[in-house]
Amino acid sequence: MTSQQSQSPVPGAASYIQRKPDVLPRTCAEAKQMGQDCSAVQKLNISSQFSALEAACDEDWTVILRRHNSTVDFFRGWTDYVNGFGDLDGAYWLGLEAIYQLTSNTRHDLRVELEDWDDVRATAEYSGFSLSSASDNYTLFVQSFVGGDAGDSLTAHTGTQFSTKDRDNDRHSSGKCAHTHEGAWWYTACHSSNLCGEFKSHNPPAHGKGIQWSSWKGYHYSLKFAQMMVRPTQ
Repeated sequence: MTSQQSQSPVPGAASYIQRKPDVLPRTCAEAKQMGQDCSAVQKLNISSQFSALEAACDEDWTVILRRHNSTVDFFRGWTDYVNGFGDLDGAYWLGLEAIYQLTSNTRHDLRVELEDWDDVRATAEYSGFSLSSASDNYTLFVQSFVGGDAGDSLTAHTGTQFSTKDRDNDRHSSGKCAHTHEGAWWYTACHSSNLCGEFKSHNPPAHGKGIQWSSWKGYHYSLKFAQMMVRPTQ
């Protein structure tokens, strides 16, 4: 990124660009600092190497995944997951390349928000969230689990590459996790979480299928709502 950044007095704290009104923010956090409405869709210029795109904001968090109904099919191929898909006002996936560009140069935190079919909500928060580039199949990195009542179902996936039904990068010696669990994710052999699994009703799905976060609801419960959001570390 070529724009000049303001100095931050706290080591590791995010520095935001002082931008002219006609210049797009890079993140929802920056848009909020610029006084823009951060409860809706924002147009962001996340990197000089990437075209401007629209993303959903939740205050200063940039939403990278939202699941809450079955209107958008998430059992998709590699190209769709690289480019992103869905409805910005509903269920959507921002895209692997966009997430990589967003998190590669500035340290980011991750917040996961979940809801079950009894309208009970839970969260999980992580520090040091990022993805590697396409050449490494968008490997997931999370530095540490910070806390949250949903428990930790993501650290086990750190260091693994992303897999889809047509691109098998998991660590299973014989099976294909994306096919078995009808989704796409940073599968090991196979998963502790599966937030891009198929949307299921509240009826118990087969083991490991559906939108899952095992540390909270186990492997036979598909969640009603799931959201992943990132923001620069403050």
